[in-house]
Amino acid sequence: MPCYLFVFNETTGTFPERYRVVRDHEAADALRAAEDLTGTVPEAAADAFLEALTARFPPGSASRAEKVSATRWETVARSYAGLFRD
Repeated sequence: MPCYLFVFNETTGTFPERYRVVRDHEAADALRAAEDLTGTVPEAAADAFLEALTARFPPGSASRAEKVSATRWETVARSYAGLFRD
């Protein structure tokens, strides 16, 4: 199943950064364009990339970095944003 790394801003309910983790055989540019993502991250670099994202948003800040598995980015956006609605 595909995996996504993203930044979610709880104040605005937006995803200012969205990345898909890709394997060597996947067409990274096509996937990025098809899902309107910020970019793609090679599978081997995903954990380090997530650590770097997380370091940019300390506890208590409005934004948080997350990693989830989902079939499409659209699914992540709908379900994750729904958790923070009033």
